[in-house]
Amino acid sequence: MNQKIDLSNQIALVTGGSRGIGRQIASRLSIAGATVAVAARTASQLNETVASITNSGGKAVPFQLDVTNYSEVTHVISEIIDSLGSIDLLVNNAGIGLEPANSWEANPDAWWKVQEVNVRGAFLCTHAIMGSMIERNQGRIINTGSNAGINATPMASAYGASKAALLHLTRSIGEEISDTNVSIFNISPGLVYTDMTKDIQFFKNLPDSAWTPIEMAGDLCATLASGSADELSGRFIHVREDDLSALIEQADEIIEKDAQVLHLLRLLAWALPRRTSRSRGCSATAVRCGSKRPPYGSRSATRRSVGRAAHQFST
Repeated sequence: MNQKIDLSNQIALVTGGSRGIGRQIASRLSIAGATVAVAARTASQLNETVASITNSGGKAVPFQLDVTNYSEVTHVISEIIDSLGSIDLLVNNAGIGLEPANSWEANPDAWWKVQEVNVRGAFLCTHAIMGSMIERNQGRIINTGSNAGINATPMASAYGASKAALLHLTRSIGEEISDTNVSIFNISPGLVYTDMTKDIQFFKNLPDSAWTPIEMAGDLCATLASGSADELSGRFIHVREDDLSALIEQADEIIEKDAQVLHLLRLLAWALPRRTSRSRGCSATAVRCGSKRPPYGSRSATRRSVGRAAHQFST
């Protein structure tokens, strides 16, 4: 979708916005005219990002925020509303991962911290903002997800579990707000070279083609913020694997077939023959409209496929 996007009347909040994908999303939204509240924990990185945006002619304001602290979340959101106006777009991008390790070898507190940031953080920000959006009957929320929430993620179960939970949260809220003009989406930015991924050993030998340009995440968020894809509320959209224009054209079919969402494992699924990705009975995979990627194979094969795990972890 290449048409010019005008977000000049929108106030956007981007969490985890001081570096990497979040910084790119904040910058792209500002280019489209949005006033961006950039939120993150580290003041120095926040100030650097905001300076970069404003020096390029955009409008951005820094807000130091720990998304796992609800009193801090409500305070900062009130401060944003008081100083900038009602929030039209929330991008729940704050997220962390762990060094690769078998689940039983990971530090339990560190494993749970991933859930705190990636799931609780998104929930708390949504919880604090949604009431205002419902009252105004307008607004959009974008959750930064991952294919790791769809596929098995050996050596990265904390991250995969958090992204699966975020997928389900997105879908559940999408159903809850289906009779309003508020929309929610879950996007995967693909495997992007960031501070979070650059030092992970099993990404070292991946070909250049495996990496996704960071700009694609910002472009997708700007398009979703424009309202052109509101019919896809509650759905999962991948920046590389999904053609958004085609999905918008197929929105009625996607809704009818309950596609672009996560379907949970069904009883006896392991004993049944694998079905196609369009089947309601496929096991623990997102049903993708027109997807060429089949459901993953046997559990033993999944455990052996470390290379595929690298792809699933970050895309």
